[in-house]
This record gives sequence, structure tokens and C-alpha cells, in this order.
Amino acid sequence: MIYLIAVFIFALAFSARWNWWRKKTEGVAILMYHKTGDPPAGSKLKKLWVSPKKFDAQMAYLKNKGYEVITFKDIAEGRVMDGAKKVVITFDDGYRNNYTEAFPVLQKYGFKAVFYVVSSTIGKKNLWHDADMEQPLEMLTTGDIKEMSAAGMEIGGHTVSHKNLSRLDDA
Repeated sequence: MIYLIAVFIFALAFSARWNWWRKKTEGVAILMYHKTGDPPAGSKLKKLWVSPKKFDAQMAYLKNKGYEVITFKDIAEGRVMDGAKKVVITFDDGYRNNYTEAFPVLQKYGFKAVFYVVSSTIGKKNLWHDADMEQPLEMLTTGDIKEMSAAGMEIGGHTVSHKNLSRLDDA
């Protein structure tokens, strides 16, 4: 019995020492947005929209709470401050309203973001939504993308045509 108590105390002490010495790592929160602005009347995709007022309030919250807004490139290149609360802000699909509504707010707070663009729709309209759900929207232009990239925004690929990759044939 004394042997079991000794083993238990040793295990407890080792565990406490391990927790004290091991490097603490904090996770990175990832915020994903799609469309910024007010949804068009009759849209059945309202959950994919964030109003300019709400987006600004969310960015103000991050700023006021001391979040470090980073990109995936920052993580890959090791340019992330230890101990800071970290967040990556992402936008899917490459809607032009991300440029007209979100980009100025990001600049206002000195934040970076990652914009995932559907390459075949640059300067066009999205055609993947059924018109009964929502009318096609303007997509980012080459000029928008260049300006955002020059301002420190990260641009990534979100497929060529927005196909649902999980539904493609294995061939």
C-alpha cells in the first residue's frame, strides 16, 4: 500500500513539474467571412452576410481586446508574437463587397486578412448560386486584388470555378 502511495505522489509531482516547464502554446482563432454589406432583398443566403456596422464592431472588439491579427504566411514564416492573442481573418470566394466594405475597415484598424479568390470569376459575377437563392454578385477585379495585396493583404486560391471538391469523381 505504501508503495502505491509513493508511486501516486511521484506521478503527481512529475505531472506538476511537466506542466510548469513545458512551453505553453496558444491556439490561433480563425474568423471566416463571405459577404460584407447588406444582403439583397429576398436573399436566402443571409447567413453568409455580415453588415458593415457589425463587421466594424467585430474589428473594434479585436483591437480593443489586444488581438494580434496575422496571416497564414506570418505563421509559416515564424513572425508571430509569443503570448499574444492571435486571430486570422479570412474571406471566402472573392466578392467585390469585401473590397468595398471590409477592406477599408481592415485598414482603419491596421489589420491584415486573407482573401480566397475563385480565379475564373475575377472581374465577373459569381455563377455558383441558384438565382432563386440570390442573384449573382460582382467579384473582385484584378485591380482590387493588386491594391489589397500591396496593402499587406494575403491572397489565396479558392479553386478555379468553385466546384464542390467533395462531390468530384476520384478520377
